[in-house]
Amino acid sequence: MCVHYIQTETVGTSGLAGVPWSSRDISLGDKVEQFFGGMEELEAKMNNEQLMRNFFFVHATVALIRLIFQTATHPRTAILINTLTEAAGDLWHFIILFCVLYFGFLVLGMSLFAERREEFSTFPRAFETLWDMMLGSMLEGGEITSSRWMVDPLLAFYMILYNLIVFMMVAIVKSRLQL
Repeated sequence: MCVHYIQTETVGTSGLAGVPWSSRDISLGDKVEQFFGGMEELEAKMNNEQLMRNFFFVHATVALIRLIFQTATHPRTAILINTLTEAAGDLWHFIILFCVLYFGFLVLGMSLFAERREEFSTFPRAFETLWDMMLGSMLEGGEITSSRWMVDPLLAFYMILYNLIVFMMVAIVKSRLQL
């Protein structure tokens, strides 16, 4: 479909902008119905656009993975595929261990701190908090930015334990794979 046609039909003179609000010949109910019909059509077009974005993302990701696997045809460019093939078993076990530990700390953090800390109030927020902590961020919550989390001894113990386990797990995997 042409972009001009979509704009004309949804927000243009045939769509939302074409609602005859000043006309006295059309009832208010018909005007409101035409307006909300246009809004529903616009929302459907927007949902379709998001669906196409998601489709493109999946398609591009599959194409990238396919390209990576095609590098295995030459011995020198096959280093990535050969490394993944050799490490597949260890990588799979690492992913399982990581998911179990991450989910365990996620549930533990939400059960202990959801009432007191915004960072653990919902599942997505707790996931984001733990992800940020895994990347090196620390929580805030006191007067001095660098030591706010130390006001609560239980939270401090939780954060230290989480960081130790995550970093030790990465170090063990690194030594196991001999990277």
